[in-house]
Amino acid sequence: GRTPAQRRQILTVAAARRDEGELATALGRGGSWRAYRVGRVPEHTVREDVMADMTVGTVTVERTSTVTGLVPVTLGGRPHLVTASRDGDVGVWDLRERRAIGRGTPPRGVDQGRSRMTCAVRDSTVLALHWFDEAGGWSSRLNVWELPGPRSVKESANVSGSLFVSVAGATVRERPVAVLCGYRRPWLSGAGLLVLWDLRSNRQLGEPLLDRGDPLWCVAVASVGGRAHAVTGGEDGAVRVWDLEAGEEVCELGRHEGAVRCAVVASVGGR
Repeated sequence: GRTPAQRRQILTVAAARRDEGELATALGRGGSWRAYRVGRVPEHTVREDVMADMTVGTVTVERTSTVTGLVPVTLGGRPHLVTASRDGDVGVWDLRERRAIGRGTPPRGVDQGRSRMTCAVRDSTVLALHWFDEAGGWSSRLNVWELPGPRSVKESANVSGSLFVSVAGATVRERPVAVLCGYRRPWLSGAGLLVLWDLRSNRQLGEPLLDRGDPLWCVAVASVGGRAHAVTGGEDGAVRVWDLEAGEEVCELGRHEGAVRCAVVASVGGR
């Protein structure tokens, strides 16, 4: 397992990715560091105005599933954490009070032993990408939740014959989109995929930006010159930059010797 210092570094990078300067600075300070388990939380009281469509009253949230995604966010001027777990749940945690303030639960029936989950946050929307083994074949689903609830607003099935494993949020052509990357099935012969999913119409926006080569494992987004761009990494080790407005590859930044499974963008010196 990772040391407390390594966990702090990971959270610092994640906060920088979300432009949460105050939170990144706090995490980057020296001194003692204590990790609080988010897999389980004690009994707590939830308010109706915070969790509008959930059970109101005193509840026990038993999070026995593995947490596989987390994103730091600021809600009402306070630092929070959004988590995603293997069973498809999304949780929202108040970091100052060290408690859960919301939980979203998708339809059940998914075998946790054969499923994965990751998430991203765009403005006040959580993009939770859940992929799982269904009837002998892997499928992916994009669940969209509104903060701070979270409240499920729509659910998107995967593009037929494709599996998406990473998600990021962006605004493209004045429309909110989820940037999805993955590959066409089966894995051994499937092409890498990069698509834009329109969150308003709940359907794919245009043709895939990429539909060839090796599988893609990660995607991150940034604004470059006022235009939305994506950075992807995949099985071939290449790190590529994409202009999402133009729908085309800009360049290949370089290559790793092995597969690239994580990508993060951050501002350094104002760039």
